[in-house]
Amino acid sequence: MRVAPDDATLDSTVDSAQARATEPPPRASASVSASGPASTPAPASPHFVDPFDDLVADVASAIESSVPPWRVRIGEAAARWQAEGVGTAVLERALRLTQPPDVDGLLSAFAAAVGRLRALEREAVALDASVAGRDVFRDPARAAEAQALVESLRRTRPAPRPRLHVDAECWVAEWPDVVALLVEDV
Repeated sequence: MRVAPDDATLDSTVDSAQARATEPPPRASASVSASGPASTPAPASPHFVDPFDDLVADVASAIESSVPPWRVRIGEAAARWQAEGVGTAVLERALRLTQPPDVDGLLSAFAAAVGRLRALEREAVALDASVAGRDVFRDPARAAEAQALVESLRRTRPAPRPRLHVDAECWVAEWPDVVALLVEDV
């Protein structure tokens, strides 16, 4: 059998809950990236403090302060293209440069090269389905090879036959043997 709490107990419970709600939460770390601040999830309990929060925050700020923003942009683009199965050797070489390249130009040229490779692959597959998925269509550094492959497929494809227009008056299923009709057997 449960005993109902008295009013004094309820008042003290409400007061302590309100006091905890107005206290500042334990120190939570937030990482700030090149794209802006990102918040970390709140701890499960207001009294729980993760001992690794400070370490993670320190490492994140050290990395962010030591990596130039242009390298971050190129690295993020390389990761995205790798996830799509595209070779990123060009972007990886750009990451090894000592001076920042034209990042916008590099990334837009890379995206255009990938688009061109995808168009070449579609054309190649239309000519010969066995070339679908070849590595040459996944690496912008090999765009010349992909172009050469499509050119060779175009050359080896038989010339299209002219379309014949056939209507009911012009249709002939079999030519008669004219010689047999002209010569009588004697």
